[in-house]
Amino acid sequence: MDLKLQNKHVIISGGAKGIGAAIARLFQEEGAIPIILDMDEAAGNRLVGEMGSGEFIGIDLRDEKACERAVTSIQKKYGSIDVLVNNAGVNDVIGLTSPVEEFMASLH
Repeated sequence: MDLKLQNKHVIISGGAKGIGAAIARLFQEEGAIPIILDMDEAAGNRLVGEMGSGEFIGIDLRDEKACERAVTSIQKKYGSIDVLVNNAGVNDVIGLTSPVEEFMASLH
């Protein structure tokens, strides 16, 4: 199936393991360039090595300034961000109507 993703730049947060890694592999198989953001540097670097393409950026997504730096760096290197997969998360009881502070606290 051609999803017309050849050379598209795809950011996958929480992409080093599990569902995120599977998503990264699928995008890579479709010709996209996966850019994996995750705290687990060993898993992220291993995944990029196994795929043979893409990039890993070790990052704590709770750090807003680090996120801004990562996006700036990606835009500088690739020129565009074509797809963003917000996969990073935690299993908790925080819901959509919970205050932002509670959500941020659940990440720690």
